Amino acid sequence: MANEIFYYYLRDEGNHPYGCVAIQETSDGRINRGVSICSTRDNFNRNHARGLALKRLHEAGESLFGKPFEKYYGSKKTMPTLEVPFNKYDCNVEPTEFEKRIIVKPQYLGNNN
Repeated sequence: MANEIFYYYLRDEGNHPYGCVAIQETSDGRINRGVSICSTRDNFNRNHARGLALKRLHEAGESLFGKPFEKYYGSKKTMPTLEVPFNKYDCNVEPTEFEKRIIVKPQYLGNNN
């Protein structure tokens, strides 16, 4: 369903959440993604993570082009480097296999009708 926002959590090897991803298919068929990652110095908070992911999802929709991290945060590192599979926000992304199962579209289900 276009414009519906879906959330899922990134988890470590111990199945503990450390991030949240918000994805949305827009009415024009683009898929935008917003990601929040918890600092290793903080305790993970689902509400805060969802709020940041949603904010970044809306930032992704502002432009067809990703904005550079340095534009908003400068060159100063805000947290230790983590292996994160996504940028903080992206517009018109190719969904992962997991995201394809969340965003149910006929082309993802193999229907060519």
